[in-house]
Amino acid sequence: MIWTEVLWGLLTVLLLLDARRVGSRLAALPALRPDEAEDRDDLVWVLAPGVQLPEATVRSALAHVEAHGLAALDLVPGNASLATVWSVGCHVDLEAHRSDSIRPGDTGMHAFVAPRSVVESLGFSGKPPDLASFVSMAREVRRRVDGPHEIAVAPGLTALRENPFFDSGALSVKLGGSVAPVAFGVPLVTALMVVGPLMAPWAGSLALLAHLIQQPIAVRRSRIRVRWSVLQGLLRIAVDLRQWLRLLGGKGTAIDQREALRPVYKALMAEGTDRFFLPKAQVCPHCGSDRLTTLFSLPDLYQGKPGRFSVDRCRDCRYRFQNPRLTTEGLDFYYRDFYDGLGEDALDMVFGATTQLYADRLAMVTKHSAPERWLDVGCGHGHLFAHIRDRLPGVRLEGLDMGDGAAIARARGWADQAHQGLFVDAATELSDCFDAVTMCHYLEHTLDLRAELKAAHTVLKTRGVVLIEVPDPDSPFAALLGRWWMPWFQPQHIQFATTINMASLLREAGFEPLEWHTGRANTANDFVLSFTNMVRQWAPSLEAPWRPRPSWLQRCFHALVWIPGGVFVLAGAVLDHALNPIARRMHHSSQYRVIARKL
Repeated sequence: MIWTEVLWGLLTVLLLLDARRVGSRLAALPALRPDEAEDRDDLVWVLAPGVQLPEATVRSALAHVEAHGLAALDLVPGNASLATVWSVGCHVDLEAHRSDSIRPGDTGMHAFVAPRSVVESLGFSGKPPDLASFVSMAREVRRRVDGPHEIAVAPGLTALRENPFFDSGALSVKLGGSVAPVAFGVPLVTALMVVGPLMAPWAGSLALLAHLIQQPIAVRRSRIRVRWSVLQGLLRIAVDLRQWLRLLGGKGTAIDQREALRPVYKALMAEGTDRFFLPKAQVCPHCGSDRLTTLFSLPDLYQGKPGRFSVDRCRDCRYRFQNPRLTTEGLDFYYRDFYDGLGEDALDMVFGATTQLYADRLAMVTKHSAPERWLDVGCGHGHLFAHIRDRLPGVRLEGLDMGDGAAIARARGWADQAHQGLFVDAATELSDCFDAVTMCHYLEHTLDLRAELKAAHTVLKTRGVVLIEVPDPDSPFAALLGRWWMPWFQPQHIQFATTINMASLLREAGFEPLEWHTGRANTANDFVLSFTNMVRQWAPSLEAPWRPRPSWLQRCFHALVWIPGGVFVLAGAVLDHALNPIARRMHHSSQYRVIARKL
């Protein structure tokens, strides 16, 4: 059929374009020269398990560091299998690594040298216990060093026998907590290549040939030595399937972490979940009306922790809120292992991927203020400041968070000072200190909006500004998607103030709103995330320490749901992209942003 020939013809073109992309990345990696330099006490080597670093390579690497004025250097092995070199080209992008200081560092997964002070700040002592720990350290070092961080090919370094990029623990860290994209992608691509000649004899055969020669084409200009590259390429399908089986059978550090947490969660859940909730409110926390109606209830779709959560709406002021609300103990339970611990890598990847959002926030603040001291409340790991550090070098940036995120932001150089604890408790000590306060996707997590806005008023100087960004409960997407709309985000989101509610609260707290962004603040992810929620309802995460260990039947069902579910989620992403130009012109969208001045 013509359409099958066209489809596999397009796949052929994509395969060749991908070979060019990966080949360009590999060609960009410089190689160490056979120079020598003396050991330096201020630098320390960190090796992945099983890696042996020749003395000549150490000397050459140190000479490279000195010659180029580097703060740290990551090494890619100079002798490797075709599959490993291809993986290097897929995962190591030197141009992006150099230009984007915010993203986690790329690594060749073998060895790196970095300042001793930085490595010790990460708790390093001896060799990392596993490859996942090595990758975590290598990625974080990139953000903490004060100076250039480079990647180079070490001709004298031989690669690990097994492709390290298919180690389940290391790949999980690299991909933000899940190996699913590779676990599903490898068999899908392989199946397409195998059935191609049957479905489309001409284009399918070309696609299969392109698949087999793709890797040898990509490594031609690489400085990494690959023996018998064409022969290895012809054996690609067998090699890919072997690596895929190793990935599926890998134990990984995440499993060890989960198993270690099982007794902890068993103890936390032994008394049930009733103590995690306050008594059900009978009146609206915003206006005091007793005319409440329940919109929906749903489980924890994000972590799959036990409990069911309801969102009520006031029929008088249209304020929405979680009812019953979580207690402080409940917040601790449901936040645990989401922003840190098991969920840290995934959230770090999410927060680092919203460049335009941070740019919009910065533009809104600088339009109405020239801050000298800036506080970000609920700062997480400080990604907002990471995006503005270079643009406002003279501003003192300070972060506040309940967890250790603010301290991490300071260690990365993104914040000048870290504050830990509740904002309402810290406000008195920080009275009249700041020209600007940002509270982005923070207020919806708090129990008392009035107290939080009063705290913002307290810490700001006269005429200082506060920037707030929260979900918009009046969004047409919320009405269309109902309880599946992602920003309901139960159980973490507690308060949902409309723009009218927020304007009233700001004026009550002593602020005058200056500018609102509603449609302009749209994030274009409503459908993809909401469709993900729908699939999660049927197939929640199985690998969690607060859930029973899954049976093989549950694993099979989970995979069967997510195979078509992945296509459904992809359709949501396409829909978001298509509707974004329209959504940015609407009066309400996924969220709103407001800046107000202290009177």
